[in-house]
Amino acid sequence: MRSKIIVVMLLFAAAGVFAQQAVIQDITGTVELKRPGSATWEYAVRGQSIPVNTVISTGFKSYAVIGVGSSVLTVRPVTRLSITELTRAQETERIEVSLSSGRLRSDVKAPAGAKTSFTVQNPVATASVRGTIFEMDGFNVWVLNGTVSYAGVFGAPAIIDAGGSNSVNERTKRVVFPEDAESFILKPDLPIAWDYIPSVDRPVSSKSQTDMDSTAVINY
Repeated sequence: MRSKIIVVMLLFAAAGVFAQQAVIQDITGTVELKRPGSATWEYAVRGQSIPVNTVISTGFKSYAVIGVGSSVLTVRPVTRLSITELTRAQETERIEVSLSSGRLRSDVKAPAGAKTSFTVQNPVATASVRGTIFEMDGFNVWVLNGTVSYAGVFGAPAIIDAGGSNSVNERTKRVVFPEDAESFILKPDLPIAWDYIPSVDRPVSSKSQTDMDSTAVINY
């Protein structure tokens, strides 16, 4: 078994692919981790490294700030996600996040002299951005900096600039354009216990955050 692991590591090194680890930079409240292959939850601590495929869960009035390569994730209260890939291959850093429920802010940055491919997955929508800061939940995206191309499973994408937002219709799985919307909502809901998150960007909206189903793909 050990010889197989060594062979795999040599193959990755030969291809210029190197695994990295995410690190918890800050936490407030209850943040728990469930490591790959384990059925046991453990409390997270500041400075702790997180292997890929670890499930991260935040409680009520809780949040976590996670350094993922050169990017930073702010995991909002009552959110569950896992980082399914974090590798560096030659000039590209590849990060994939599976967002099961809740809300996530992503500050995407590329390493010096390299590019970042950053993906947040759920099955309803796709947000493609290049070097930006954005926040998303199940059906909504809100852009703080940069430009996002946001598309549902069906239909054409919408281009969203900084300060703008958009939604995917739960029934049609299409981006909501103003001319097609019965009630066009620009900004996602405030998450539970928003006041306990250290942030000055506070969007206002009334759309539900339940039943998370969306995908954000970032290529920087």
